[in-house]
Amino acid sequence: MMWLLVGVGGALGSMARYGITQAAGLWLPAGFPFGTFIVNAVGCAVFGVLAGAGERSGVMTPALRAFCFTGVLGGLTTFSSYSNDSFALAREGAWGLTLINALGQVVVGLAAVAAGWWVAR
Repeated sequence: MMWLLVGVGGALGSMARYGITQAAGLWLPAGFPFGTFIVNAVGCAVFGVLAGAGERSGVMTPALRAFCFTGVLGGLTTFSSYSNDSFALAREGAWGLTLINALGQVVVGLAAVAAGWWVAR
């Protein structure tokens, strides 16, 4: 059942990302990835609201977490999970690990894209 919740949520999130990116391309100037920027910001904000509200109220069941966080928000943007992981480390006072995660994922991600591009060329 959890797989189905994640899959359906992921499909919804991916469709939302596609729609937002297409809309941004129509309404905003070319030359900057506004669509990605918007989905990352929105995904992080929604993740924060849901995580904070869920922690405060205790209503976030494992199934709801799987659907919302891994599914919908994972389909919309994994950047929200990355940001939440970094925030969780910071909340625990693990500042070194926060910095390693926050900078490391960006650097490694850029290097991996570049390496993949160069291999494919």
